[in-house]
Amino acid sequence: MDADVEYVYAQLKAHYQELAKGKEKEAPQSTSEKRQVLIAEILNIIEER
Repeated sequence: MDADVEYVYAQLKAHYQELAKGKEKEAPQSTSEKRQVLIAEILNIIEER
C-alpha cells in the first residue's frame, strides 16, 4: 500500500505543478483500481476545502 500512496502522491504533485504553471491538464488517472480510488478520494477532499 505504501508504494501506491507514493505513486499517487507523485502523480498529484506533478499534476498541481503543471496547473501552477498555467497549463490545463486533466486529473491523473491510473489503471490500478486501488490507485484510482485513492486519487479520486484525495481530489474529493481537496475539492471540499
